[in-house]
Amino acid sequence: MPFPHRPGIRKQHPEAAFQMAVAEFLTRALPPHVAWSAFPAGGGGRVRGGILKAMGLRAGFPDLVLVHPDTGKAHWLELKAPGGVTSAVQKQVHALLLNSQSPVTVARSIDQVEHFLRAWDFPMRATTGAAA
Repeated sequence: MPFPHRPGIRKQHPEAAFQMAVAEFLTRALPPHVAWSAFPAGGGGRVRGGILKAMGLRAGFPDLVLVHPDTGKAHWLELKAPGGVTSAVQKQVHALLLNSQSPVTVARSIDQVEHFLRAWDFPMRATTGAAA
């Protein structure tokens, strides 16, 4: 599944474009009773960053959280565009989440996102076609 066709987004902000594509996929693929959300932590400059930090946003948290409808367990997805690397702070937070029994993984494609949703036994109503 390609990234969204939004002028400038894909080229100038590849990770944002990837996350938008994943959000579109999750909206189609997951039933409405599955709770999920993004943590928009990047962009906006120092003022926005300061406001988000004061509101309690902590560095390193993954991009998306999904709550399994049967278990209530939080599952975390860190999204990385091609060439993107996981920072030291992200690795520390991922370790904390894993230690608290919350699954967390890094996905670099929508096909990988679907793979992890299936591995975590999330109900699916659509597919990318690659994992069918």
